[in-house]
Amino acid sequence: MKILGWNCRGMLSNTAVRELLELQERTRAELIFLSESHLNKCKADELRRVLGFDSMFVVESDGWAGGLVLFYHK
Repeated sequence: MKILGWNCRGMLSNTAVRELLELQERTRAELIFLSESHLNKCKADELRRVLGFDSMFVVESDGWAGGLVLFYHK
């Protein structure tokens, strides 16, 4: 099993999303964990679909601090 973990310090920029997509293409990770994502559930769900995962667990950020996201396949 390949796992990708990243303290991304925010996934709200197009650059960060592009970098994550490139990492996913190179590694083909089966599970992705993002810390400091700064995402709410709606934005995390959009990213989940873009990455091609069918499940996720989200701890929403508190404003501009924190946020955890786990993308996985059932």
